[in-house]
Amino acid sequence: MGGKTVTKMLPDELYERFRDHFEGHARARLLLAELDELGLAALESDPAYGRRRTRGPSAPAAVDKPRSISS
Repeated sequence: MGGKTVTKMLPDELYERFRDHFEGHARARLLLAELDELGLAALESDPAYGRRRTRGPSAPAAVDKPRSISS
C-alpha cells in the first residue's frame, strides 16, 4: 500500500467475522505506544543519558563482519 492509509468498507457480516482481528490490531498499537513511552522513560532516567561530551563525536565502535544467514 506504499505507506498510505487505505479505507475499505465491509459488509456487517464480514466485519463481524474479522472483528477480533481489528480489535487485536488496535490493542497491539496501544501496547507498542506504551512500550515506546516506557523505553523513553528508562532512557531519560539513566544518569548517562544527556551527559554532555566535551569533545566531538567519538569513533564508531567496531562492528562484526556481517554474516549471511543460510536457510
